Amino acid sequence: VSILYLAIGSVVGVVTLILLILRVNYLNKIIISIDQIATAEWKEPLPIKGKSALTQAALNINHIQQQIQTSQHVQVKSERLKTELITNVSHDLRTPLTSIMTYTALLKSQDLTSDEQHAYVEIIDRKSKRLQTLIDDLFEVSKMASGNVELHKDKIDINQLLHQALAEYNEAIEDSTLQFRIQSLGNPIFSTVDGQKLWRVFDNLIENILKYSLEQTRVYISVQEINEQVKLTFKNVSKYELNEQADELFERFKRGDTSRQTDGSGLGLAIAKSIIDLHGGELNIEIDGDLFKVTITL
Repeated sequence: VSILYLAIGSVVGVVTLILLILRVNYLNKIIISIDQIATAEWKEPLPIKGKSALTQAALNINHIQQQIQTSQHVQVKSERLKTELITNVSHDLRTPLTSIMTYTALLKSQDLTSDEQHAYVEIIDRKSKRLQTLIDDLFEVSKMASGNVELHKDKIDINQLLHQALAEYNEAIEDSTLQFRIQSLGNPIFSTVDGQKLWRVFDNLIENILKYSLEQTRVYISVQEINEQVKLTFKNVSKYELNEQADELFERFKRGDTSRQTDGSGLGLAIAKSIIDLHGGELNIEIDGDLFKVTITL
């Protein structure tokens, strides 16, 4: 009997020792992972074994590292977009400024005809207005980003406001090859918003549609009331290949026209999203091939 107890004790002791060694080995891996995180040399997640306190610690460490990696990815992306922003701002501000300087120098020439002088003044006037628009848009989106914007809310009929914005572009719509299809309810849809700023959102989106839509295509704009929310949808087919990620199109000075030959500042979507965010709503972009879809929920 003593020998039997001794044998059982030996087996239990060996099993306990093995489990202890495994636990110590697992703990050692956790300590090594912590050191790697501290020195930014973390390579792979810890294996998850059992349901012990060490397992929970391993889970927490994996979660921390995942958050660090996500944060690093966001930081790298932010730095890249910041560099693109500086490049694009410089380009977009320099182009009209160069034209203004060039034609101002030409006006100083003594050999110009009256028609040439008039043409140069027209160019300078147009480029000056372009430069002012760029600076105003940049100032506005910067002010919104800082939260230094006051909303003057009132009960507004969203249907009526949208149709007013469309009426402003009636001549441009008729002159274009685009076919607009407006789907909205006959009855008013009221929402408490800043009418002037929401009109700016509609204005920016309609201008983008006219500027960037593929010729001879249809544009769909709809207004719906769903569960006490107003949902507006703007859909068009882009004339440019949409290589950007949808969320990056919200970044300042991002444009569908990557060659930057059009007159847009690239701030339209950033301003529109900032305004909707200030109202506590949502503005989302979906890209499906060349189909460009903006959805606003208020």
